Amino acid sequence: MEQNKESSEVGPQDTSETKQNANGNEQTQPLKHEGRKRKLFELLGSPEEVDLEATSLNQLKKLVKEKEWQVRAGERRIKRREERKELRLKNKAAKEQGLPLVQKRPRNRPKAVKTKQRVAIDLDYENYQTPDDSKKLMNQVIRCYSENRKLEKGLDYYLTSLTGRCREKFVQQNGSQWDLEHHEKSYLEVFNKEELVYLSSESENVLLELDDSKVYVIGGLVDHNKHKGLSHSLALKHGISHARLPIDEFVKMEGRKVLTVNHVFEIMLHYLNTNNWKTSFFNVLPQRKQVSEAKDQGE
Repeated sequence: MEQNKESSEVGPQDTSETKQNANGNEQTQPLKHEGRKRKLFELLGSPEEVDLEATSLNQLKKLVKEKEWQVRAGERRIKRREERKELRLKNKAAKEQGLPLVQKRPRNRPKAVKTKQRVAIDLDYENYQTPDDSKKLMNQVIRCYSENRKLEKGLDYYLTSLTGRCREKFVQQNGSQWDLEHHEKSYLEVFNKEELVYLSSESENVLLELDDSKVYVIGGLVDHNKHKGLSHSLALKHGISHARLPIDEFVKMEGRKVLTVNHVFEIMLHYLNTNNWKTSFFNVLPQRKQVSEAKDQGE
């Protein structure tokens, strides 16, 4: 051992260390593994119960994966707990309004049947939004896709003007595999103008029932306060039909009446399945909106 020590001092710097394998034979292991092991050890939080020297690189990788799984499992538990709380609050409100209770969705649910009812999200608002807004918008787009697969009937889902930051996020999420139609072209190029109905809260036209010969367009705009009336003005500019959801006719909301892209999509999805606007609003709108039944309801 002293001879080896002397030779290491006078010779070139050694790039490996000597260890014994399970059979007791000596083998060399590159020191670069030690750097990787130390990084993994730090990811684990440098626990005292783990012996860094005695633990192999593969064992550390398994420990890190196990810790990551435990973190994700904890997040899933928190999410399910929040969903159950939200369900209880919705059912409490539904019971007070004499509406049918919202049922918990079964895990092994059948795939939704796509209908002829087309809904397109217009993503041609990138110049009006920050990168963070675009990220929030695509998260809402993903939420729409997820919800569209959960109920018995699904909307025929389109994305138009899918370019720039939105397209980058779409590609990252492997969106080409999604069961929807996506186009880089504007909705004005994808559909006939006569088919289009642009949804806007500023419209004087009230949408009381869905028409499967129409394509309902939702503006992909996150911060409506900065650009109030933009979707409505664009619809007027292009000479296409426009309408608003019948919120005031069926429910009363406290505070701002601005809805997210996924809320508008989900309300239409629920109406497709229930044929009841009031039930759809109560099922979708969050409790922070303090939704209550309108005094003078539409039919």
